Order: sequence, then C-alpha cells, then structure tokens
Amino acid sequence: MRKKNKKHSKSDRKRFLINILIYCIFLIGTLIMLYPFYISKLSDYLDNIRVTAYKKELQAIYQSKQEELKQENNQLATRGLTPSADPFNEKNQSVFQMLTIKHIF
Repeated sequence: MRKKNKKHSKSDRKRFLINILIYCIFLIGTLIMLYPFYISKLSDYLDNIRVTAYKKELQAIYQSKQEELKQENNQLATRGLTPSADPFNEKNQSVFQMLTIKHIF
C-alpha cells in the first residue's frame, strides 16, 4: 500500500509543479500584455512629481526675484526716480532739473 501512495504522491507533485508552471507562464504573459498600460501610468505619476517639484522651484525663484525688484523700485522711489512719474509735476521738477543739468554739463 505504501508503494501506491508514493506513486500517487509523485504524480501529485508532478501535476502540482506543472500547474504552477502554467500559472507562472499565464501571469508572465498577462504582465507582458499589460506592460504599456502600467508603464504609462507609472510614467504619468513620475512626470507629475517632477512637474510639481519644478513648479515649487520656479515659485521660489519668482518670489525672490519679486522681492529684489520691489526693493529696487523702493530705492528708485526714494531717490525720486520712478518710471511712471509725471515729469511735469512740480514735486518732481527739482529732480528732473538736476538730471538735465548733469546731462547738459
């Protein structure tokens, strides 16, 4: 009786290994077939991460540049040199007269 059990267990092992091999081949085939889809989703996800990091970097650069330009505009305004100032305004007349005198001489 034991001999029958051994033969039966060998055939069961063989059938089990064949089933595992078939399942593995099916799984590999399915993954190969679906490769473009999950790679596309992974690529989209990674691109979104890169874009958000780049946007944060640009926002920081923009803020620092904006602060620098505001300081420069404030310095120009304290000196009386504002690009949008009216040259014929009486308050700004003295500054423009000094500039024209410097320019002429």
